[in-house]
Amino acid sequence: MVNIGVARTSGDAGPLNFSIEAISTQVDPTWIQEVLKASGKLSRRVRKLPADLVVQLLIAMGLHPEKSIPSVLKDLSLGFRGKLEECRDDLPTSSAITQARDRVGAEPVELLFERQGQELHRRHEAQQSYKGMSVLGLDGSTLKVPDTQENRQKYGAPKSGRGRSAFPMMRVMLLLAVAAHVALAAAFGPYATGEMTLAMTLLSSIPAGSLVLFDRGFMGYLFWWQLGQKSVPFLTRAKRNVKGRRVRKLGDGDWLVRFLLPGTLKRKHPELPESMTLRMIRYQIPGFRPSWLLTSLVDARQYPDRELVVLYHARWELELAFFQIKATLRLSGTPLRSEAPQRVLQEAYGILIAYNVVRGLMADAAQAVGVPPLRLGFTDSLHRIRTAMIRMAEASAAGLLDLYAELLREIAACRLPPRRRRHNPRVVKVKMSNYALKRVRKKAG
Repeated sequence: MVNIGVARTSGDAGPLNFSIEAISTQVDPTWIQEVLKASGKLSRRVRKLPADLVVQLLIAMGLHPEKSIPSVLKDLSLGFRGKLEECRDDLPTSSAITQARDRVGAEPVELLFERQGQELHRRHEAQQSYKGMSVLGLDGSTLKVPDTQENRQKYGAPKSGRGRSAFPMMRVMLLLAVAAHVALAAAFGPYATGEMTLAMTLLSSIPAGSLVLFDRGFMGYLFWWQLGQKSVPFLTRAKRNVKGRRVRKLGDGDWLVRFLLPGTLKRKHPELPESMTLRMIRYQIPGFRPSWLLTSLVDARQYPDRELVVLYHARWELELAFFQIKATLRLSGTPLRSEAPQRVLQEAYGILIAYNVVRGLMADAAQAVGVPPLRLGFTDSLHRIRTAMIRMAEASAAGLLDLYAELLREIAACRLPPRRRRHNPRVVKVKMSNYALKRVRKKAG
């Protein structure tokens, strides 16, 4: 039986456990209470904006990037059967919302994201495995943040030959389940932080029994060795200038290759072994140049080369996941809304939780009708979830289960046609504008 969260009221004190019913199967309201308690942020007195409502607001902000934050809060008040409903026409001001967010901080939202990712991975693990291993992907990108002095100082901005960069940017590294596109872990940092540096911080978040896919930007002896220490195999595309000595031929274009420990790395990490043996697979897609894969799955009988080639190209699902986060949930790459670094981090985790809400509901709907989760459309599913949030907020408790079942049926109907075989070159359709560049002018005196 599906567990639908319902707000429990306690007289004039307001809700004890507020939840958005449409998403409560993906974000259990008890998790919110637990992470607030663990971080010492649980509200101890009655407020217009208690801590659990602030967390729900951050998730709803991720689901409604087209609305202002006060408008999102006003929509939430529909389902808040308690104190906020009584003052719905006198909702907290923008400054009060900011103060409430600062009281909560980023830690509870980060803990909630991690808890949600673990639960969704456990729930859908059987849908996303290869020979008993969960197939995960590791990749990085950037998010624009508002152009404030605090954000520029914290996150920095890319250098530009045309002058001052328009927006500061934060770098983000995600660990995702490839088949369901669910985000399991994330690391954020300033723009100048390298992707490999952030990837190293996510090693402890990789579940045992996983296979990790990543691109050739993560080529590195230390990174490979640390994955091996966790008994986590990997599959990546090799750079053309990778240097190794062929040890044994396993098949046509399939070799065991020994890599020597670089001298500079040996001085920094004397604990590393002198060499490492991996497997290199040569393949060629018609119309493209030959490529090489590099993997720690060295048993050619158990892991045939053709299977690994097909499996590696599922890594491109990560590109689609980033597109959905940055373009669909962020309105084609518009900056985040938070003007201070802690609130930027808070909002970013809220967006990832919202993304997982959509992906989790899509996976549940797909499982119910026996289709892969990626056969369902993300944008159409998001629209149906937004509609259901309002309908379920206004419904009685007795009707929630029927409305939730209807939501899953509607999401399951968002079928995508079979994906076309096509080649998208790296080109842009819209070139730079000819308008003059807006510059920050120093005040006189």
